[in-house]
Amino acid sequence: MTARPEPSDLVTKDQNDVEKPQWLQVLKPYRYATPWFQQTGFAKRCQDAMKAVKVDQPKDLQNALLMAAKPLLAEGRDLIKTRFLDDNDGAIYIGGYALIMDALITAIFHKVTTEMPVDQNSPTLALVATGGYGRGELAPQSDIDLLFLTNVQADKPVTSQIETMLYVLWDLGLTVGHAARSLRQQLKFAKDDITIRTAMLEARFLAGDDALTEDLLKRFDQDIVTGTAVAGGLHRPLGLRPSHRRATVRRQAARLRSGTKTLPPPPHARITRSPAPARGVVHA
Repeated sequence: MTARPEPSDLVTKDQNDVEKPQWLQVLKPYRYATPWFQQTGFAKRCQDAMKAVKVDQPKDLQNALLMAAKPLLAEGRDLIKTRFLDDNDGAIYIGGYALIMDALITAIFHKVTTEMPVDQNSPTLALVATGGYGRGELAPQSDIDLLFLTNVQADKPVTSQIETMLYVLWDLGLTVGHAARSLRQQLKFAKDDITIRTAMLEARFLAGDDALTEDLLKRFDQDIVTGTAVAGGLHRPLGLRPSHRRATVRRQAARLRSGTKTLPPPPHARITRSPAPARGVVHA
């Protein structure tokens, strides 16, 4: 039986730099499963398999990638199944499966962007995981939520790259929830749509232009998450950290779904209620 990581091996620091065992934090299967995943060497095998794909014509790339990816996906699923049956550790399973999909998807991304080069003036592209997948939690039949992010509107070469990646993932039998948007479009949609806004709370960079992704997350937190907290009837004499503001957005989304008109304060933040709390639709 595979030994579980010892608590001493899983000590991290929270945003106040206070050390505590990871198993005492909010469940973070992605991080919890990382030591096991690194031991498997699966990520390197994905990279090597994709680098070995050779095609004479770009039109043959999609099918060649599919043929290379199928055995990798089967191997990854066998790895996580075997690990789960070892001790029925569900946290390892959902975190490990997210890591397996990270390795496979990013290897496909790098191969596609290498074999299908774009013009020098084409938009830059980043691949971002959102929703539950962005959080690092992936059950066997979960949707894989992906954002193909560009700095400006995607042109034809970049669109072809995105389509090739999506067709490979679809042909693998994966359920992919996807969006292809520019930075400006994504911020606008996140501001106008509470569903997109909540999915963005767990956004995580996968591949491509990391500076573009960092810019998106920074502006999302400053322009939208903070604004949502204020619109929800909260003001912060001492200021709330980003994680607290994001918790506010989650509660607002739950409030809208349930029809509840009150917004309970977060247990971990000192806040006061404004005289006239917002009701109904949240305005960012």
